[in-house]
Amino acid sequence: MNEDAENLEETQIEFKCPYCEKLVSFPNHEAGGPRDCPYCTEIFIIPQASTEFGIELPLPINAIALPDQDDPASFGPLGVGRISFGPFLQRALSGQAEEMLARWA
Repeated sequence: MNEDAENLEETQIEFKCPYCEKLVSFPNHEAGGPRDCPYCTEIFIIPQASTEFGIELPLPINAIALPDQDDPASFGPLGVGRISFGPFLQRALSGQAEEMLARWA
């Protein structure tokens, strides 16, 4: 096996399990195949590396982010030109509002 092939096999794809949302990691060469989560044991398809995904889409890419968890700097390299928060902004704000208003209860 040549060096490029070995490096490709050693590369890991990291993502959150779509069921339990724990961070999982699988070898790059398993992308597109079924696999079960080592935490919750649900079966899902391993996604392609996100840089490959971004290359195939027309730019700019629209994305949904979690405003209280995601890193804004991580979206630029993927070609994201517009970020929406959808219902996740309201969820994040409601948590802060509960804290702020707790003393009034």
